[in-house]
Amino acid sequence: FTAWSECYFEAVGLINNQEYAEAIPLLVEAEQRIDANKTVQRAQIAERMGYCFHQLAKFGEAERDYGQALVFAATPLDEQMFEVRGAEQLESAEERK
Repeated sequence: FTAWSECYFEAVGLINNQEYAEAIPLLVEAEQRIDANKTVQRAQIAERMGYCFHQLAKFGEAERDYGQALVFAATPLDEQMFEVRGAEQLESAEERK
């Protein structure tokens, strides 16, 4: 894998196939590869990890990761958290009218 998203989407495929234990290492790798300021995506990773642990009846780990997802989700957003480039060239709402 070269990007966090490749790890994440591979893990999502495993989760869809109910291969929860196999998905966890990929989610851990995705978390290690992602930029620290990408809190929206980090919340998604933590939530999916919590879900895997929940499905495996590892409730302590699930609670920890669900809690981490909530912390990331509560972080105030700014433009640096998204992977959008060239936003300065987008039309404003006023210009689109």
